[in-house]
Amino acid sequence: MQQDMLYPKRLPRYCPLKGNVLNPKIGCFRDSARKRLLSNYSKKLADNSPSRCIDMCLQSGYQYAGVQYGKECFCGKERPSQEFRLNDDLCNMTCPKHTHEKCGGYFSMNIYHTGLPKMVKSLIQNLQCKSRKLMHEKHYFYIHVDSRQDYLYRELKLLEKHFPNIRLSDVRLSTIWGGASLLQMLLSCISELLLLKDWNWNYVINLSESDFPIKSLSSLERFLVANNGKILLNLMVKILKGSLPNKA
Repeated sequence: MQQDMLYPKRLPRYCPLKGNVLNPKIGCFRDSARKRLLSNYSKKLADNSPSRCIDMCLQSGYQYAGVQYGKECFCGKERPSQEFRLNDDLCNMTCPKHTHEKCGGYFSMNIYHTGLPKMVKSLIQNLQCKSRKLMHEKHYFYIHVDSRQDYLYRELKLLEKHFPNIRLSDVRLSTIWGGASLLQMLLSCISELLLLKDWNWNYVINLSESDFPIKSLSSLERFLVANNGKILLNLMVKILKGSLPNKA
């Protein structure tokens, strides 16, 4: 720990993605405050460098990364037009903590591939084709996405435009399984559900990202109708034979 070797500086990517080669420099490009070359996401990094910016954009789900004016990192989905190409010597500002590397210049940006390929199949198509186990127009789906998962949140947010029975919670917490933050998230989401006047629901069923129904949706519906008005708690209890005293 004292030698700063407890955790690796970077995590290598082993997934066989058929995208562009990781880290190749596309070139130096002229940027504009009115219309950014890479406009999807940006952040100032005290330890900015091409590799640091590429890692951030890759983890956020973007195909391109750009460093500019030392500390600025930009991410985007579209490759910039060659009409904005500049000579490389105009992107000559050194990076904050990596003085042997260049981090763009004044409205000039060094742009790189992150290696992430463009997604061909849309999330909407996948939901329509593969999620019939749960998906039905007469049921509602209120989704909480962890505050650390920005890419997942952006992609799922698109569902609200296509499905009136799907909404995402605007309150995003950093949850830990079995921790108090998980209970806080559930209470927050239920409070928000009670405020939705256009949703008429009877039961709240909490599902994590790992849950999958082993019975049909119609079977679940019949069970809930038969027990309408009751509070149902799912308790997982494992009792070993002979492990409890007679008076238990």
